[in-house]
Amino acid sequence: MTLFDLLFIVSLLGTVATLLVATVQLFRGHRAAAARIVAWLGIAVAAYLALVIGVSLVSPRLELPPGARRCWDDWCLAVEFATRGDSLAPGVVAAPDESLIMVAVRVSSAARGRAQRETGVHLFLLDASGARHDADPAAERLLVAGSGPRLTSDSLGTVLQPGSSFVHYAVFRVPRTATLLGLGKDGEGPGAFIIGDESSLLHRRTVTRLAFPETR
Repeated sequence: MTLFDLLFIVSLLGTVATLLVATVQLFRGHRAAAARIVAWLGIAVAAYLALVIGVSLVSPRLELPPGARRCWDDWCLAVEFATRGDSLAPGVVAAPDESLIMVAVRVSSAARGRAQRETGVHLFLLDASGARHDADPAAERLLVAGSGPRLTSDSLGTVLQPGSSFVHYAVFRVPRTATLLGLGKDGEGPGAFIIGDESSLLHRRTVTRLAFPETR
């Protein structure tokens, strides 16, 4: 937990406490006092959000090398390999103006004492123009079904035992002419409102660069 995480928690608790005070004042018939409290709270919230956005706008995008392991607490991701082509499996075929990207992601746990899972995790590709390309779940299912027993792909929300890992195969459809920056990750949680967090409002998302066999 960082200093900015603590600041967010303190700010959130302070907001709740201030609203309770304003509510008490309102029930006591002190409408003017309640309005002043809410007005000052609004100014404080606006200032905090301005700080979050300001830090996001001046923060550069972090680009990690292929294979780098990234962890959120004890939940970690690492790209094992990536491929790009027109066909990945029966039924998984690119349209004339697009390419298919398959990324094998190793999901692992750095925890020592308890099982864990992440919910609401979404992988995406970011290209040089800033466009985001989300994974195609239907293509992922067809990929696994068409590959038979030689390929298994666990859901990103699978429960991880301490020290364990699994592989998830993500499939993306991108314009054939797109120049890719790399793979990024979104998830649930309060990160959008934490100063300096990679998922904070208007922050440039961290990506892991991809290395394709044909470009090595």
